[in-house]
Amino acid sequence: MMMNKLHQAGYSTISLVICLCIPLALSGCLGLSDGGELIPAEATGAPTSYIKVGTGTTPQYSWLVGNISSLFVVRVADPLNPVWGVNSRGATDTIASPVTHGQTFSDTNLQLISTAETVLTAGVEYRVTITT
Repeated sequence: MMMNKLHQAGYSTISLVICLCIPLALSGCLGLSDGGELIPAEATGAPTSYIKVGTGTTPQYSWLVGNISSLFVVRVADPLNPVWGVNSRGATDTIASPVTHGQTFSDTNLQLISTAETVLTAGVEYRVTITT
């Protein structure tokens, strides 16, 4: 049986939300077994997950867990509808680090999950998830 491991990261420009979300994420209350990561990264520079997130509205996502099978980004307010992401066709982990938000892929083994927001909106909280 193949098991997927989720790694997630979030984004907020409101410090109050950041202060409330990080302790909850670290405690596992939000189901984030590896903690959360902000888009852009936390000011301390100390990542709390396996995902490193670049700056700006088209950040680069990178990870150290090897190739992954999917990466998707959702608005925290609408977690069931990805705004952008990529998925490996089939069961293999074929997505190599890094990936830039909004990029397109010529590899036919990769498919875009969504292109609703190829550029993130400043001031909106997002969560990025990878599966291996």
